[in-house]
Amino acid sequence: MPASDLAKVIWHNLVQSPIGDRIFYVPFWECPYRCEFCCVDSLPGRPPADLAAGEAMLFALIAEQFRRSGVKQALHIYGGEPLIKAKYIEDFGVRALAQPGVKKLYLYSTLRPPGAEKCVEAWGRENVRIVVNQDTATDKVHAQMARLKGVAEFYSNPTVFHTGRGRKGETAYQERWFEHLLPAGLPGRSCFANASGLLVNGAHGTVHLCCLPQSPVIADFSQDAATVLDRQASSLASFHKEIKARMKAEGHIHACSVCEAHSRWDTRITPTFKLVDGVITPPAALT
Repeated sequence: MPASDLAKVIWHNLVQSPIGDRIFYVPFWECPYRCEFCCVDSLPGRPPADLAAGEAMLFALIAEQFRRSGVKQALHIYGGEPLIKAKYIEDFGVRALAQPGVKKLYLYSTLRPPGAEKCVEAWGRENVRIVVNQDTATDKVHAQMARLKGVAEFYSNPTVFHTGRGRKGETAYQERWFEHLLPAGLPGRSCFANASGLLVNGAHGTVHLCCLPQSPVIADFSQDAATVLDRQASSLASFHKEIKARMKAEGHIHACSVCEAHSRWDTRITPTFKLVDGVITPPAALT
């Protein structure tokens, strides 16, 4: 992550002001790897019947946001390993870049499956950044990174998401002793939904408050884009306060751990964690 963008994210986290320039898209959660840092713990499972099921909602949200603010969106694509369905991702990127409200594509990948270079060729080097975690890089991945120099970069965001497999205490990603001493509002511990963006979860037909699928579902695909953005704005105004209170009451060290605890996230089922009047509502209360 460029230093300027990291500074921007930290600022919006500190002042709890919506960043408003990025959106996240997951068409499927399938992944054959078991990366120890994975924030969603996605596993091979039930593929969606229609890989493009989330596109209509995604593009409508981008268009509505652009209409309201004039700000183009950085579109972040992850999952699941996107390149296990490389042809779909390639074609999707072409459709996405044709949207007036899209500024650039960010593809999060291990670069282990083939297809990245075809995507770059189809999209244009200036239109994409490929983000790779160095911990998963094989010799072949390093060679591909060299061929994609200027497009592909190793993930340099210092934030660790204490969700999914990344919360379970592996050596490199476990909570560090000093984190227990840090104030709850510090970036890295506090809720960063204002410094993130909506997640369009194509596999489950849901829209989430921030980029992590453990975050609350604020809409499904039956809602119109204007309603979804209105719900996002009202939720962001109060959600970080609710999260901070839950952190203290439930003894969590990280804000993301609150959503993890209440969502009971599983890539193979539809999540049920929601916001009701700006307040976290656990799944049991929704049944």
